[in-house]
Amino acid sequence: MFSYYRLRFLIIIFFATTLGAPLALADFDLSHWAFRRELILPASASRDTFVELPFDAEIFAKARPDLADLRLIRDDGFETPYALETVFSGPENSDPGVPVRLINQGYIGNEATVITADLGRADIRHRGLALTTSSQNFRREVTLEGSNDNATWVTLNTSRFIYDYSLEFTARDTTIHYPEATFRYLRVTIFDRGEKRLIIAGALARRTSSPLVKAVEYPLTIKEQTVRSTDRQTLAIFDLGSRGLPTRALAVTTNNNNFNRGVSLEGSDDSSEWQTLVAREVLFAYTTPSFTGERLTIPYPESRYRYLRLLIKNGDDTPLRLTGGMALGTLQKLIFRYEPTHTYQLYFGEPTARRAEYDLDSFIDYFNEADRPIMRLGKTENNLDYIPPPLPVIPFSERYPYLLIGMLVLTVAIIGGLTFRLFKQTRV
Repeated sequence: MFSYYRLRFLIIIFFATTLGAPLALADFDLSHWAFRRELILPASASRDTFVELPFDAEIFAKARPDLADLRLIRDDGFETPYALETVFSGPENSDPGVPVRLINQGYIGNEATVITADLGRADIRHRGLALTTSSQNFRREVTLEGSNDNATWVTLNTSRFIYDYSLEFTARDTTIHYPEATFRYLRVTIFDRGEKRLIIAGALARRTSSPLVKAVEYPLTIKEQTVRSTDRQTLAIFDLGSRGLPTRALAVTTNNNNFNRGVSLEGSDDSSEWQTLVAREVLFAYTTPSFTGERLTIPYPESRYRYLRLLIKNGDDTPLRLTGGMALGTLQKLIFRYEPTHTYQLYFGEPTARRAEYDLDSFIDYFNEADRPIMRLGKTENNLDYIPPPLPVIPFSERYPYLLIGMLVLTVAIIGGLTFRLFKQTRV
């Protein structure tokens, strides 16, 4: 009896070891992936540890847009689990903010408005106070202070500005940024200096430190810059140099100053057919005794276009001249557990591959990100085992459309001739 169960146990182990691995790798067939790149190990990766691999332009150009076709294969053929991590660029709107209660609002004559906000407790980390207001078309200098007892105050920021431009185009920034703090109370002073007081309806404490996260910067080439006299617009076309790069904002430079121009932004893969990315936005730069500031970055939904076309409405002013540009992109990284006794190849270029699902996604956040060595990608190589998929079979009628039409015409002619002969015989 013992020998029977032992034999059955050995059979189960045999099938588990011989069939289990192929089932785990059933999605990966070496002949289906067109490209591969060797992973170059950093000197610091000399032990079993998690590492991260940032992607470059060539990965975005040749892999699927959603990166679902990435497969990390070890030198022994094992498909290594990985997790993808994304650091977004552009406006930081993922932070919902912490609602605060406005407990006091007073005035210093016509010179200033003083508002006190209460976060409710003193252990919340915050780096910005976003004011909610229905007021429009204003610029105000502000200062911000923090306190834990609503009595003793510490200055967090001075000589900052909030503004709103709601003309033909709208631009607004009512968030006051400061170094990270845990104060329960925040007191903001808005300097009206005789202008109409702002209507402050509420506020949010922000956890992010900057309105813009610059994850990756891609330099742009100005392919074309012209001034159209017909509609008084400056047209500038920027080239990223490669398709597929995920970008979320355009930052431009100019030597012009003291301007406020409405703009629109479009994207294209061939610089011929354009799609609207931003219908209405504004660029401005001021250097005046009462206000100095600029807005030269245009955020947009994530795009993978190679070309960006910026249209600037000059009106009757001197046309704006751009001196350069930068696309702000999305940093995407692959994270996996590296074993120093193995080498690794990254395979990509399989349009029909499904996204791999690994347990690593569920617990990677529990490991210290600062300890990860950074790996590099070697040059792209064609996978010598790759077998291109067979070309789709084109129906005979589509391969020879004129032959089908000719046969139809001939058939109609024959039927017509027979009908005519039959008609003549009937009359006789």
